[in-house]
Amino acid sequence: MKFLFGYLLLFFPAALLAQGFSCPAGQADVMKYFAMSEARRGNQFLQGNPNPIYTQVFPDTDFPARGYWFWLKGPKAHGFDVKSFDEKYIYMRSTELTWKDNTSFKRFEHDLPIAPRCAPSALQVKQHRHGG
Repeated sequence: MKFLFGYLLLFFPAALLAQGFSCPAGQADVMKYFAMSEARRGNQFLQGNPNPIYTQVFPDTDFPARGYWFWLKGPKAHGFDVKSFDEKYIYMRSTELTWKDNTSFKRFEHDLPIAPRCAPSALQVKQHRHGG
């Protein structure tokens, strides 16, 4: 019994982090525009020149209230960004220091907000523009 209780305490916080997140009515989760869905990101990447983007999100779900993700800027992971997110914002956390040195990086003193987590949905924007 003691073992079972200890096991539950170990994994309970991880389960809470992995719970889904939803924006208020009429707003969309901007994470859907920053990273591919869980089902797609493991086997696909965003083709780009010069930098295709490979994405790994932690925790690996669509999309929890808080977490972080890596953008790897090529198949050899030369160049990367680390972004984080919570219920309010998406943040820039760090980026490569030297393009071909995967062990060096620049960490911002504080995570820098780059986008609100929730934004008016496309339907809301369309209705607003057309007076509907």
